[in-house]
Amino acid sequence: MKYPTNFTPGDQKFISLVQRLAIVLVIGIASCENTQQQNQSQNHPKYSPVGIAYNINFVYTDSARVEAILKAPVHVDYSNLDFEYSEFPQGLEITFFDVQGNENYLYANYGLIYNQMRVADLQKGVRLLSHDGAQLTTQQLYWDSKNKWLFTEETFNFKNQDYEFNGQRLDADRGFSNYQSGQLMGSLFIQDEEPIDTILTDE
Repeated sequence: MKYPTNFTPGDQKFISLVQRLAIVLVIGIASCENTQQQNQSQNHPKYSPVGIAYNINFVYTDSARVEAILKAPVHVDYSNLDFEYSEFPQGLEITFFDVQGNENYLYANYGLIYNQMRVADLQKGVRLLSHDGAQLTTQQLYWDSKNKWLFTEETFNFKNQDYEFNGQRLDADRGFSNYQSGQLMGSLFIQDEEPIDTILTDE
């Protein structure tokens, strides 16, 4: 059984604290700029989107292999701005494929994708469903597609067949084989269903 603990993996995919903070800071600044641009859009047409598409279906490939499929009812394209981004005001669904072809699903009721950084800011009712039955729910989740990494500063709930816990702040690869979190609290489940202690893990 795999127990959730804090650790510092040596895997090269792991994003350093400085990188994570830098990404969050840039996104925060960009969000402020986006708000200002939207407030000024009535007087400055250059802040209008370059286009709006409906019922979109994007396929992302790498070396001819399909890595992800993004579906959304509305896609607002702001690639005409210095800091390019796409907005999904009515939510989006992303299907990820790992190297074995397994499908993992990510849902959100609102999303922003920053094209140059290849980072998605997913908000409102975010759910990540892994092919092995694991599920993560939170109100905001950042997805770094270049490093294939997920992270959030919000509270979250994670559960699979072995355990379920709530936490504050999470860094994880998309398969949850490597992850690091702040404070955790939850229950472990074993086959004989005997009661066991609640765990509390501090960073």
